[in-house]
Amino acid sequence: MKSSHSLLALLFLPLFLLGQEDPQDMHSRYLNENMMQSGMWVADNSEFKSKKEPYDQYVIEWRQSPLGNSLIGEMYGMIDGVRADNVWDFQKYWDPANQTAMLLQIGATGLTGHAPIRYLEDGKTEIVMEFTGPDGSGFTMGHRSHYPDPLTDVSDSFIITADGTWTPGRSYTWKKQPD
Repeated sequence: MKSSHSLLALLFLPLFLLGQEDPQDMHSRYLNENMMQSGMWVADNSEFKSKKEPYDQYVIEWRQSPLGNSLIGEMYGMIDGVRADNVWDFQKYWDPANQTAMLLQIGATGLTGHAPIRYLEDGKTEIVMEFTGPDGSGFTMGHRSHYPDPLTDVSDSFIITADGTWTPGRSYTWKKQPD
């Protein structure tokens, strides 16, 4: 299950539609995008369903933090329409020291990751995240995401080798659910 969860590690990420702008404008847009991202997003997992990964779908629920300046998220699997295992907990926040959005992930297996969100051209995002397991071992994953429309997030994951090679992993299309 660890490998399937690691491939899913970055597939839920939202797109902030930010370009190369001044930090104050980027921060304002980050907060606006957090408002848009709040809610429930669902992705089909039938292509990857197996004995080790029995989920029909994955769900991520994002909610505003009590202060309203960050997002708190959780990702879980669904089996036959019933909530199953929790996979990831998340915190997305603005780092004022580095003037960038950040993502913290904590997995059910004890994996942790922390990385900045990089804003690319044409409203795309990219994250390169180092994950560390409970035993101290680690690996690097990449994630690229974009929104073809406000209710759809297309996310692609990559394994990044020590020499910097990006090897494609999974791709998921996340659909925002009505409130």
